[in-house]
Amino acid sequence: MYRTLQAAYGMILHERRRYFRCPIVVPVTLQKGAESEKTSAHSVNISQNGLAVSTPVPLGPGTSVAVQFKLPQLAPTIAAEAAVRWYRDGKAGLLFLSLDPSLRSELSEWLSRRMEAFLRPVQ
Repeated sequence: MYRTLQAAYGMILHERRRYFRCPIVVPVTLQKGAESEKTSAHSVNISQNGLAVSTPVPLGPGTSVAVQFKLPQLAPTIAAEAAVRWYRDGKAGLLFLSLDPSLRSELSEWLSRRMEAFLRPVQ
């Protein structure tokens, strides 16, 4: 398994992905505007700069959304403004536009712990 993870890490680097994308499924709340209804979605993966979500509502690229979610072993709920970067087949990629610096720091630390766990050799 360790070799598989090393290969995956190599592919991430090869694809020139800037940030580790942690696969995780957690409930996500999306809201297109202050007056619109909230939509329930689920995360697909998360990185320091954004997340991919599975959503029943089509989201056009460039759309601004408010996003809220909670990660395991992380106390605060993460709330951010985000922009839709892409949408296809019921999934959307969201880029965080505004995220409180303390939340960004906690998210970064959470992701670092997850990446270490992925890359840790199986004993």
